[in-house]
Amino acid sequence: MKRKRLLITGASGFIGSYLIKELYKNFNVIGCYNSFKLDFPISWAKLDLANSKSIKEILNKSEPDA
Repeated sequence: MKRKRLLITGASGFIGSYLIKELYKNFNVIGCYNSFKLDFPISWAKLDLANSKSIKEILNKSEPDA
């Protein structure tokens, strides 16, 4: 069965980092960051949530399930 793909904004932040550490075991996780990314074995994407064009590009490129 294909693993679901999750996109997590703020993945390098306090809550996001806990989410990726739990969810990457069962999902393909794409972590979004703005300033810095963690050294963690998931896909990372630089994202500025204030830029709607950037948001659309990430969503179209990564095609997350959630």
